[in-house]
Amino acid sequence: MITDGKPTAVTLPDGRTYRNAYGQDPLVMRETMREVFACRRLGIPVNTFMLAREPALVAFVTKVAQLTGGQAFAAEAAGLGRLVLREFSDLRRS
Repeated sequence: MITDGKPTAVTLPDGRTYRNAYGQDPLVMRETMREVFACRRLGIPVNTFMLAREPALVAFVTKVAQLTGGQAFAAEAAGLGRLVLREFSDLRRS
């Protein structure tokens, strides 16, 4: 996953998309964490390549990585592709 670290949207049961670009929306956070725990139950690690550096966002992405056994990478836009490919290659070898 490549993100700024801020959950901002969910798909509602009726198929519509609910968006809140300001972040920390209770509905969006609850649904995001529901998916995080689903990944955890299924043994799916969530690796996140994060472009933002805001402390609250870094903490959130770090928590998601810890809960799922994934990793959180801080990336610069210019080197993002190289970092993603390196991580993918490392995973394929293991």
